[in-house]
This record gives sequence, C-alpha cells and structure tokens, in this order.
Amino acid sequence: MRLDISSPVRKRAFLLVCAALLSLAWALSCQALIEHWLDRSATVKNAALAAQLQPLNAEHHEMLGFLLMGPTYGDYPQARMHLEKAVAINSHSSRSWLLLANIYEVLGDNTARRDAVLHALASEPRDTQVQWEAANLYLTTDLDRSLQLLRGVVESAPAYAPAAMGVAYRGANNNIDKAMLAIPLETSSRLQLMHWLLDRAQTAAADRVWPTVLTAPGPLQASDTFFYLDSLLARHEPDRAFAAWSALAQRDSALHLQPGNLISNGDFEGDLLNGGFGWRYAPTAGVTASLDTSTFHGGTRSLALLIDGENLQDFGFRQLVKVEGGGHYRLTGWLHAEELEAAHGVRLAVVDGYSRAPFLLSEEALGSFSWREFGGDFTVPAETKLVTVFVTRSPAEGLIRGKLWLDDLRIEKQ
Repeated sequence: MRLDISSPVRKRAFLLVCAALLSLAWALSCQALIEHWLDRSATVKNAALAAQLQPLNAEHHEMLGFLLMGPTYGDYPQARMHLEKAVAINSHSSRSWLLLANIYEVLGDNTARRDAVLHALASEPRDTQVQWEAANLYLTTDLDRSLQLLRGVVESAPAYAPAAMGVAYRGANNNIDKAMLAIPLETSSRLQLMHWLLDRAQTAAADRVWPTVLTAPGPLQASDTFFYLDSLLARHEPDRAFAAWSALAQRDSALHLQPGNLISNGDFEGDLLNGGFGWRYAPTAGVTASLDTSTFHGGTRSLALLIDGENLQDFGFRQLVKVEGGGHYRLTGWLHAEELEAAHGVRLAVVDGYSRAPFLLSEEALGSFSWREFGGDFTVPAETKLVTVFVTRSPAEGLIRGKLWLDDLRIEKQ
C-alpha cells in the first residue's frame, strides 16, 4: 500500500514522525553508549548512574551491590538493597543470589542466607561456585547432601579438590569412609586425597583410601603411588608396602617382576622406576649410568656404569628387597668390566634396610673380564624384614676409573 503525502500537512506530519523516531533512536543509542561506558568504568558513582538510567536492568543493581559490599565502602545495608532489587528483576541470576547470601551472612541473617543459597542452587545447580556455597551451607544440617555437592565441585573443577577434601574430612568428623563420598571414584582423585591426608599425618585414613585406588577405574602407574609406599616404609611397615607393590603389579606391567626372584627388574629389561621396590638411583658425581642394548648377559640389555671419580663409595643404584626374618638367601649377579682400575674394586652389598647392618659383601670386581658371577649367601636376623641391595666400594679410597656392566641380579630364598 502506498502512503499519500502529497499535501503539505501530511508531508509535515510525516517529517515530524520521522524526526521523532530518529531522535528516539539517537537517544537510545546514546543511552546504550553511556551505559556501556559506565559499566566499563566500574565505580560506585558510575554504577549508580547506570542504575538510574536503566532502573529495570538487574545487572546494574548487581554491580552496584557488589561494589558497595567491597572493602572500600563496606556499606552492607545499601548493597543488600540493590542486590534485592537485582533478584527481584531477575530471579535466575545465581551470582546475585550468592552475593546476597554473603551479605546476609555478614549481617547475621542466617535464614535469609540459606534461602539465597537455595535460590542460587535452583537457578544454576551445576555451577561450581553455587555448589561450593551450597555444600558449605548443608555441612552441619545435611552432611550427605553436602558431600554430594562437594563431589560435583571436584568433578567439574579439580582445582577445588584440596579445599573440598578439607571441608569433607572435617565435616565428617575425620570419618574417612564418610568423607570419601565427596571424592570421585577414580584413581587420580583418590590418590590426591591420599596425598592430602599424608601431608597432614593422617596415615590411618590414607591406609583406608588405598584399597579404593586399586579398584577405581582409570589408569594407574606405579610411579604415582611411590609416595604412599615410601610412607609405609618410613613407618617400618615393609610387609604392607610389599603387599601394595604386588597388587600394583596387577595394574602396571612396568614393575617387571620375575617369578622366584625377590629383586624387581633384576635383568634390567624393564624401566628404571626410581621408587617403590624397583631400582632407585640418584645422580652421583663420577658415575654415568645407562641401559646398554649392545652388551648384556641375558635378554636384550644391561646396566652400564661409566666410572671416573675419587673416593667413590656409593654408585647411585640400590633396591629395597622384602625378606622374611630369620630367612636364608642367596644373591647372584653377573658383572662384566673393561679397564676398571682402582686400589679397591666394586662389590655387591646387602645391608639391613633400616639399621644398615651388613649381611653380605661380595668379592671385588677389578680390571677387565667377561661376564662373571658375583654374590654369596646371607642370613637375616628374625627382626629384619627389609634389606637394601646396592653397588659399593669398600674401602672407598683413591681414584677409580673404568666401565662396569651389571645384569641378571637375583635374590632367592634358600
């Protein structure tokens, strides 16, 4: 349909309407620009102006309430008024409800705080911060609900895990079985819980968590558990530590256990784990260690030590071995040397894992020789349940230089 504006009156009316519409559009644009500028300059004055320009915009009242409750102003009654306006305009803003809950807590209105948190939870039940606030709210009145919410927090935001563990453990009155309901049943989360407990000397609680690690889904590498094995060993519980090690062998083939051999990875065909009941090694001045695939006694590789140092006694390699008190054992190992020169040669040694009482010191290896068997028999006293096998020199005097290979080390009970 065509609009007839041929008459002067109609033309003038049309132009006036157009001018009015343009003015309105210009005013709205200016208002939007002013609001945008005020929002970017987050001060109480600017937020108040924005709220005056748009009194029905919940975000402006939320921002003003947030600024007023800050340390610069600390005007909680005014902040509460604006935040209450914000949730009246938009009742689905979990952030406004949480800010309001914090103000109610400061003002001592616990009933209003509870209602505000519940409104936030109803608005955004999967929001991490909302779940966190609700979990703390329910902690003393509905522990199971609180633990369920904490579990959701850890699942969605792993960075919250340490704090969630603390809240759950204290809320459950140190009942670890109850507190574990807040931790997802997967290996990394349960291991993190064990770390948290051991850092706080809660060893018995960590022991309760360990079986759930073994049954939880998800990858489990032995190296991730060394902190726990070291805790058991430090508590002089080698039996339990070895039981944990044996259980790990069912989940991680890197342990490379050999039937009948109490030494793990004695043939060096597996990885050097540097923990647990595997080979432990430490950088040692004068010793360069490597796995050699060109020279070996059996299998496909051996441990090679390039030695050039003064007064060397410890060559940086050792392994803890679980034994039975009063048992009789035989250590054997194959060594090969090239131009190993020193006043005193290299030996294989066995000592008590705790007291360092000596049980065996093999004949010394010196000079150049092809693969030769070293070792001997030893008996441990009734109180010994852990021994250390290592490469040493005794006495450790003077310069030693050359190359030594080790392979096929075994300890067998006789």
